[in-house]
Amino acid sequence: MLAMRKAPPHADTQWASACLSRASPLLFTTTILCAAPSLAQQYSWTETTQKLNDAILRREYSRAEEIARSGLAVAQRSHSQSEICQANAYIAKALLKRGRFSDAEPFFRDALATALQLKAGFRQDEDMVTALDDLATVYYSEDSEQYKERAFKHALEIFDKLFGTNHPKLIDMLAKLARYYKEHGRYQEAVPHYLRALKLNGMDNPYTREKYLWSLGECYENMNDLKNAEKQYRASLALTDKLGPDKKATSRMRSFARFLRITNRPAEADKLIARAVSLKPQERKRVTSSEVFKPFMQEFAREQLNKTKKKPMP
Repeated sequence: MLAMRKAPPHADTQWASACLSRASPLLFTTTILCAAPSLAQQYSWTETTQKLNDAILRREYSRAEEIARSGLAVAQRSHSQSEICQANAYIAKALLKRGRFSDAEPFFRDALATALQLKAGFRQDEDMVTALDDLATVYYSEDSEQYKERAFKHALEIFDKLFGTNHPKLIDMLAKLARYYKEHGRYQEAVPHYLRALKLNGMDNPYTREKYLWSLGECYENMNDLKNAEKQYRASLALTDKLGPDKKATSRMRSFARFLRITNRPAEADKLIARAVSLKPQERKRVTSSEVFKPFMQEFAREQLNKTKKKPMP
């Protein structure tokens, strides 16, 4: 039997140092990452999201789903709530892009539930908010008539939970759901969504307000609530006067003249028609700065208040 030679003191340390000095950079990196699991997970998830975004950009939605499912398994083992939420959102998005709305719904629910478990903290997690925001956009743009209402509701639900119930991001989604109900003759369901949109922060945009007030008036008219219909029509046309007539101004004036005739005011209707005929639609100077919207609407409100005060008492 061969005799074992006794190793000198610190031989293990010297041998390990020698091995590391000759090791490739890849081996060294792997050793470090294994020694620091959290760092490894961080790099792993970053790589996963890059692959996911690349697959979605290339419209390889089946591949994106596979990557997201693998990422979800890893996130569940590491108990990373943010990554679990993002993975579920990516799976839902990949399924939605392939028209599999019913299959996507459970993953949407899981993503939202995970976010809500973290309560207020998840709002500070930019990646998670971005993932849910992106998912809401996919729901919002769902083209399938069969799922459209549910899609809008899901998108609205995400933003309600993410940003609160008074955030400007909700305006478009509320209006789109309201318009969906209006187009399908479900006026009573449309009205609350238009009213809520008009009360939100960010509704000092006069162009948007003009349009939504008119749509709300049409809903009231179709519900035979003529008093509220007239109120919304007049508010919309007052904004038209302030903003200047565009191509739709003449059409709206003629529509309101028709309304006036229905409500037995032919003289006022004739005056409005004459004014509509004389109008020269112009290209409006678009105002996009929110700093301009607020003073504009404040001035408009003062003008309307002064007009009310000048009206003679009946």
